[in-house]
Amino acid sequence: MIRALLVAALLAGAQPALAQTQAPPPACDTLESPAGQAWARANAWRYADPAHAAAIFRDLADSPTPSSWPDGYPPEATVLPVGTRFQMAVASGQILPDGSVHPGGWGTFQRVDTVEQARNDLAIRSDFKPSVDLVLTFEVTAPLPALVGPTGPQVEPANCHLLPGGWTQLQILVLPADRMHYLKVIDQRPLQ
Repeated sequence: MIRALLVAALLAGAQPALAQTQAPPPACDTLESPAGQAWARANAWRYADPAHAAAIFRDLADSPTPSSWPDGYPPEATVLPVGTRFQMAVASGQILPDGSVHPGGWGTFQRVDTVEQARNDLAIRSDFKPSVDLVLTFEVTAPLPALVGPTGPQVEPANCHLLPGGWTQLQILVLPADRMHYLKVIDQRPLQ
């Protein structure tokens, strides 16, 4: 009986030591991380040199403000004509109690129905926009300078998750205070 208690005590004392010998998870900026593996499945084939692919992903994961455009896909400068409609995922705080709207700088030509679509397909990181509650449909009321192209992938730093992007996005090239001089809200609805 005493021998069994001694063995149990020894094993109990050994468990923390065993746990400490387990390898830590890979750093988020490596292709071995969950985000790195997801990115590599979708993108690594584009690079002839695996080290170059790893460097591109490391830059994406490490940058506090990574490019919103995919590597190798520069956006196109354009002027959106009057009557063009697009959607924007926003936080409820971007609509003030008096009804005035403070739009962000990014929109999409795709229909946004869920928070998951906004986060994944538009690659909206939680450190950039902690809350995404609503989608606004805007109509352009004056020629609007913008950049248009595909949404580049982002790495969610909170949990090392890849936000793949891929939807078309537009970046409004007008100062925030002036944006509503070019836009009107057509529709507002909650995201599911």
